[in-house]
Amino acid sequence: MRVTVPEVSAVRGQLGQRFGAGALGRHAARRDGPRADGFFPGGSRPPAERVAQLELVRTTAEAEGRDPALEYTRWGSIDMGPGAVHTSADQGVDRLVVSASSPDLAEQLRQLEAFGTRHDLPR
Repeated sequence: MRVTVPEVSAVRGQLGQRFGAGALGRHAARRDGPRADGFFPGGSRPPAERVAQLELVRTTAEAEGRDPALEYTRWGSIDMGPGAVHTSADQGVDRLVVSASSPDLAEQLRQLEAFGTRHDLPR
């Protein structure tokens, strides 16, 4: 799993990848499958609904002749523990996007460094 700092929009990802933002539920998931290279749902949804959305994105991608192995991205929290990261991975999440909570740059760097250390991420 990758962890990134928000620097690109949910609609247009790195290296020209198109990410669908599924905040609107199943309609957005159905729309994104044939078009997007990844799925970055927003909003507060129960885990079962997230699973249904991801399956719908993959099913509609495959129906259009696209590779259904789309990247699944979710928001994470700078203070999340290893258990939450593993739970996300178990739910099929490929990437977590986290933000430092401080407005101070030095503190942001400290928070991100602590997150990386806590999760044994490469520097």
